[in-house]
Amino acid sequence: MGDFISGKIQPRWLKLADACRYSGMSRNTIKAMLKDGVLTGETTPGGHWRVDRESIDRYFSRGEQQALALVRSLEL
Repeated sequence: MGDFISGKIQPRWLKLADACRYSGMSRNTIKAMLKDGVLTGETTPGGHWRVDRESIDRYFSRGEQQALALVRSLEL
């Protein structure tokens, strides 16, 4: 199940492209953060990343609340 954000239901596990839109970060940045353990994710049997939206929220809550609010206000 997902959370209600910006008038939309957001799934917990995001495809890489959706995680980029949600966070405002590039694919390369998110992949690097996944590999470094900064963000939580898993790969599908086909090798595609799924990113835990809550790990993105935790990352931004570590002192980057204004950045998160700005990204969300853009409703990407």
